[in-house]
Amino acid sequence: MLKKFLTSLFGPPPPPRVEFTDPLLGILVPEETGWSASVVKGDDTFRCTIGGDRQPDDALLAHAHDIFNDYTSFKKRVKDFMASASAEYPADVRAEIAGLAIDNIALFWPDRPNDGMIFFRGPQDDSRLWRCDYIARTPTGLGCDT
Repeated sequence: MLKKFLTSLFGPPPPPRVEFTDPLLGILVPEETGWSASVVKGDDTFRCTIGGDRQPDDALLAHAHDIFNDYTSFKKRVKDFMASASAEYPADVRAEIAGLAIDNIALFWPDRPNDGMIFFRGPQDDSRLWRCDYIARTPTGLGCDT
């Protein structure tokens, strides 16, 4: 009875999101914030999260493909940004930042296909979450949550 009433008010629920296979990123699994894939590029393993409604957004996938196809340059730009952004930090913090690795490249917003966030991973016992914004395909705003 309640289900019929809610359906009459709001319409039927959308169909569940399903896995999506991308030729470069592999299998993207639906998650709360979009679809996520574990990606291996050279010696690096990281997650790539893509936003979208019923399937990963085409423009965000194209952006992820650009990153994947030129990952060496992307990684260098990120490392250069991190070194520059932490230049005024104490030596121990600079060393910590220099040791971070890309953990998740998150392209969440279909209405902003050139923006996202980059999350980093440190040592296993680290309770800090380092991340930066990624605006107009440029890393900016290094920050840390504890």
